[in-house]
Amino acid sequence: MTNLKFLSVNVRGLNSTIKRRNIFRFLRNNHYDVIFLQETYSSKEMEAVWKNEWGGNILFSHGSKHSKGVAVLFKTNLDIQIDNLEIDTLGRYIFLKCKIDEREFSLLNVYFPNDMK
Repeated sequence: MTNLKFLSVNVRGLNSTIKRRNIFRFLRNNHYDVIFLQETYSSKEMEAVWKNEWGGNILFSHGSKHSKGVAVLFKTNLDIQIDNLEIDTLGRYIFLKCKIDEREFSLLNVYFPNDMK
């Protein structure tokens, strides 16, 4: 049974192509299996671009181009089966139940700033 590497990081926006590619390179070079990103500032229109640059599967909960947004990135060729998926429409969380290499996980990526009004 292989050990899995998880990482959670607030990226404070990935609309910049240079920043996004540098972060994706860092994540690949450090061999993380599952990555939780917060404050992605992602949009539906850019999903295909991000997935192409990452090279693996990505789940998105979009915020706006200037706030919110979370994503879960999976390493290329990771053996994952998603059994249940809940994606917030406001860009605050992604919850999934899945199997990775036949092990069951409940995963939650959430972003709630401390100054919510």
